[in-house]
Amino acid sequence: MVDGHLALARSVGAGEYWLALNNYASLTLNVQLSGAPIDFWALDPVALFFGSVGISSQAPHPKAALLAANFILSREAELFLTKRGRMPTREDVPVNPPQVGDMLKERKIVATIFAGEEQKKWQGLFKDIFRPR
Repeated sequence: MVDGHLALARSVGAGEYWLALNNYASLTLNVQLSGAPIDFWALDPVALFFGSVGISSQAPHPKAALLAANFILSREAELFLTKRGRMPTREDVPVNPPQVGDMLKERKIVATIFAGEEQKKWQGLFKDIFRPR
């Protein structure tokens, strides 16, 4: 077992494993863009996970944290991230590589939203099922 999705994508890209059964497309793209011989296909439906940006109420510089959060959501930051295979969330930022956007448009997209406790439950179940024995 490999610990972490990026480590899994890198292991497949390096030829250590022939395939990964479950991984994030953006991480596979990141490895592919670095020149590794790796590719992916999207299942139908495609699960879409939302991230969030939070600022600690105890942040020593909350205004600086707010500026950082605003930057993360900016066009400039998204252009930077898509160069590394991340899927853009902004309409004014093109998908990289472009054919990925075309492939995803052919699939049904299902948004998945988990509350904190529910996320912990499913993560724990996954670890129980797939832990090394």
